[in-house]
Amino acid sequence: MRKFCVALAAVVQLGAGANAPAADLHADYPQRPVRFIVLFPPGGSDTVARLFGQRAADRLGQPFVIDNRPGAAGVIGADIAAKSPPDGYTLLFATASFAMNSAWERKLPYDAIRDFTAIGLLAYTPFMLTVHPTLP
Repeated sequence: MRKFCVALAAVVQLGAGANAPAADLHADYPQRPVRFIVLFPPGGSDTVARLFGQRAADRLGQPFVIDNRPGAAGVIGADIAAKSPPDGYTLLFATASFAMNSAWERKLPYDAIRDFTAIGLLAYTPFMLTVHPTLP
């Protein structure tokens, strides 16, 4: 857990303005609270988003408001984010399901490539496939 927290802190520092030239270009951001849409209910990815949001708020001086919008494998929250003004005050905490939805669903209410821009990786969570031990 300690390694995870250290890695998360490093990512937050990089993502929150440690890059001096980029920080100079947008030194006045944010001027109001930032909405951070999470595609799932509290728990798992929500915990990572809250850790990031608190650290970013401490560093940038504005609250990062966690807005849990679960449902439809993340489509509901992603649609809300896609329809928000493109002003940097609504961020989407996307997971692998966000990327996979474009392959699985033909008619999404948003275009994952056109409507979103990746900012950075906040965390890496490994998954594994398991089966009952009696299967070959």
